[in-house]
Amino acid sequence: MKRVVMHVFLVVSAFLAQGPLSLCQEKPVAFETVPPGAQVEVNGSVDCTTPCSIQLDKHYFGGKAFAFSKHADHPVTVRLLRAGCAPKSINITIPLRWRNGYYIGMYTYYEVPSAEFHLRLDAREPSPENATSKPNDIACSQADRTAVSEMLEHAKAAMVSIVAGKQHARGFLISSDGLILTDGAGLIDHRSATVTFADGTTVKTSKSYYDEDRGMLLLKTARSGLTWLRLSKNLPQPGDDVFTIGPSGTQGKAQSDQTNAVVVWAEKTELEESWVLPDRDLAGDDPGAPLLNREGEVVGMKTHRDMGLLKTYNFWGGGHPQRMPWIAGTDMQSFVDLHFKIITSELRAKPPEQAVAPHDPHGMQARLTRTLHFLNIRFPPWAGRIDVRREQMA
Repeated sequence: MKRVVMHVFLVVSAFLAQGPLSLCQEKPVAFETVPPGAQVEVNGSVDCTTPCSIQLDKHYFGGKAFAFSKHADHPVTVRLLRAGCAPKSINITIPLRWRNGYYIGMYTYYEVPSAEFHLRLDAREPSPENATSKPNDIACSQADRTAVSEMLEHAKAAMVSIVAGKQHARGFLISSDGLILTDGAGLIDHRSATVTFADGTTVKTSKSYYDEDRGMLLLKTARSGLTWLRLSKNLPQPGDDVFTIGPSGTQGKAQSDQTNAVVVWAEKTELEESWVLPDRDLAGDDPGAPLLNREGEVVGMKTHRDMGLLKTYNFWGGGHPQRMPWIAGTDMQSFVDLHFKIITSELRAKPPEQAVAPHDPHGMQARLTRTLHFLNIRFPPWAGRIDVRREQMA
């Protein structure tokens, strides 16, 4: 018994002795800018000049196992400053709420989801003070503000408002012949939906196709010659600029008046779902709203779906994201391409290359998949995806 106690004492002593040393361990986060030569200001202090790396405590990079393990309790904001360019800020940390096994929130901590950021610096806004062009301004003018404004105006024409009973959602056209993509939560329970287009035209539709797992809903309307948005076939990269179309006015007061942000995380999870997380809340992030890149492609859509970004979840609890991500445009493109033949002059879907297993109408396989993830049980990729439910509103 004494020997056991002695072993426990030695193990605990060694752990405590290494604790202060482990706090000093740091990991790099790299920054590259176009143009280069921007000062990287971290929480108010200039750290380096791009291309360069900053050093952060290792606890910003995950590894949290239980409620009282070490964690980072302060966010990290980086500001990029370069002569002739507009300052750019990015919140490189994401807030997570640690909840215990009873789902009671205990505290908020922060993690850095990406170790590299590639950012583009805009030219300054025209003003009497900087009306005269300087050599440094030329390097920053690669980001064309006029092109972004024109892209957003085009995107506004592709937006729609959807009402089904007391449920409201935004959506957007993905073909010129009236095919609409939106978030299906709440809408699918109604027999029909009323769609209002950007030109004020209102139509009713009952034809729909629903992806129960990812919450995506396709609506078909009898219109043609409409402005539409292209779905991105690639995930954005950390540091990419993204934009929203502003508040719709259907969901009460917006959480933010910001309509542009920077991607801090974008990847496919082990559940074979792809997600995009901007560095801040955005105006117009109602369900069904699109997230656009500089080229006007849809890289994300706001959804009610809980993507289950749990860094760790076990008997002790888990970390839950405080700012929910957007389902990626790549998943939307897959949903459209693999399951529906949409043939227009602008958008042609590919037929499925292989047969797909029939879908469980009660979502049993979907719930089993999430339960395995909840229990932190890993499983092969082929076990992580079920088919799409294709049906009319009923």
